[in-house]
Amino acid sequence: INKILFYLFQGNTKNCKLVGVELTDNSINLPSFRHPMNCVYMLGPEKGSLSNEIQQRCDYLVKIPTKFCINVGLACALTLYDRSIMLGGHPERPVKIGGPNENWVKPQKR
Repeated sequence: INKILFYLFQGNTKNCKLVGVELTDNSINLPSFRHPMNCVYMLGPEKGSLSNEIQQRCDYLVKIPTKFCINVGLACALTLYDRSIMLGGHPERPVKIGGPNENWVKPQKR
């Protein structure tokens, strides 16, 4: 685990946060979480949890509020989709059928 963290954080990491996706009592509900601009998301194994060591190293722990268990692939997809929505990286849906207007410009970072 230490080798993985060293590999992830070698170089300039002053602004990079570690976000664990884990179901704990202290985890922040994903819809209420403001994603950092620079971060690494850590998800546990398919039938397990993030180790206590990893949880302690995380700057934030978030949970996906569901009434049922989801697999790690779906947890990752939901987390990244939530991040995408929060950061506003997509144009508004077009009124007509088809894709967005070709003149769309991605919003500047806040």
